[in-house]
Amino acid sequence: MLKAEFLGMRLFGRKELVLQLCVAAFGVRGAAAALAFTGSLDGLTAGAPFDVKWSGAIGTSTLTLLSGSTVVNKIAFGISDQHLLWSPYAFTPAGSYILQLGDTSGQTATSKFTMLAAGTNPSSTALHFTNTEFDITAGAPFNVTWTGAQGTTSLSLQQGDANSIKTADVILSSITDDFVVWTPYATTEPGSYILRLDDSSNDFAYSLVFNMQAEGSGSPSTSTSSSTSTPTPTPTNSAGTGTSTNTSTTPINAPSQSNAQNNQTTSPIPNLGAKAGIGIACSLAIIFLLTTLYLLYRQWRQKRDVVELSGTSSAGSLGFGHRGVNGYFTPGENGNGGVVEKGSTERENIAEMRGEGRVEELDGYGGRGVV
Repeated sequence: MLKAEFLGMRLFGRKELVLQLCVAAFGVRGAAAALAFTGSLDGLTAGAPFDVKWSGAIGTSTLTLLSGSTVVNKIAFGISDQHLLWSPYAFTPAGSYILQLGDTSGQTATSKFTMLAAGTNPSSTALHFTNTEFDITAGAPFNVTWTGAQGTTSLSLQQGDANSIKTADVILSSITDDFVVWTPYATTEPGSYILRLDDSSNDFAYSLVFNMQAEGSGSPSTSTSSSTSTPTPTPTNSAGTGTSTNTSTTPINAPSQSNAQNNQTTSPIPNLGAKAGIGIACSLAIIFLLTTLYLLYRQWRQKRDVVELSGTSSAGSLGFGHRGVNGYFTPGENGNGGVVEKGSTERENIAEMRGEGRVEELDGYGGRGVV
């Protein structure tokens, strides 16, 4: 009897031991498969790339940025890798956020962190701006400086919010120096802006967020390290394959030209004195032209008169008028008489041709003829 009880206890003990071993094994396996972030999110900066890592995902994963319980944006979905190179939008305000991770099996994991403002963590990228303040006014020059560039660089002006960004102006491309003296267009609207720098190695960096002042305001703002606007969540989905950069660059009013030292084009405006001088010069030119034409016309008339005078005899015999020295004679019909428009000598000669005047002496009627 005692032997049987002892044997039963031994068998029972073995079963319990086996059960405990199974539970322990499954428990360890379950813990190993749990979805969780790996590594710290310290130093995560708006506008700078950061490699977010995790483990235990089953299938593909989705990564979402939360501010409290509010969705700021869906960073990426369909991520097949267990990490994501993520660049938060440069206009994301500094503060506390939550990264939420989920996979296709329904597992979720979260991690709280503090987002740093764009441009406040130069060590996050080799390429970075060296300006500590951005006091920028439309129409006024500003010296933009940076370091860490590989090859040539391009500089652009951008606008946006916590879940979007757009290029407002491509300032200059193919820059070989590490600075640009930039004069924003005088018509640039006041508001929040940020500068983006890209180099030949595809590295990029953002400046501090700053407020552009209107032209002639005379009181440029100091650089701001965060945006005071509260973003309205507008999720933007993108398929994840291990990389995600929330840095779309759709131009909204990019100009057709850029200038190394000045983004502003000006056109000279003549003053009133210049306008008056132009008017006087035009008037004198017209008077000179008219005078020249008149003198040429007179010269032509004089030449024509000489030609008519040289053909007086032949013109008279043909029955056409001719110009004499003292007048102009037009023959009458059938060669009888004519009309003299001016000159007394010509009139007397014509009278004699008609049988008038001194011809009476030949008929014996004159006082001095034959009786």
